[in-house]
Amino acid sequence: MEAAAEVARALGPECVSSTFAAAVNDGDLEAATALFVRDGCLVTPDATAIVSREEIRPILRQMMDRQTRIEVLANSVLRGGEVAIAIESWRISSRGGEGPPLVRATRPALALRRLEGVWKVSVAAPWGWAPIDP
Repeated sequence: MEAAAEVARALGPECVSSTFAAAVNDGDLEAATALFVRDGCLVTPDATAIVSREEIRPILRQMMDRQTRIEVLANSVLRGGEVAIAIESWRISSRGGEGPPLVRATRPALALRRLEGVWKVSVAAPWGWAPIDP
């Protein structure tokens, strides 16, 4: 957990997603959870918004139990002071049971916030997110 915070502190908002991916890939639940702000939001593949670190933690555990692997292919970060928006390209693979893993290319959207010098995730939509057309 401390290593993830140190990386986020040292490298800025551009490193948050790769740090998150490394924590998930390594099965480090503490580090992955700690990268979210306390009132953070994780959007699941079915577009359910899970709010708060305590509620996000079991979702991250489930991802790790399914041997989820995240590869950050590209990211673009727009920073303004203590906040940043990241639009990225990821490849996510996970096992749902027998057989080969399910592999998906995704376009995640993340809202990041710097708290006490550490960049953290406020909102993460790893499987993408798009507003509803009016």
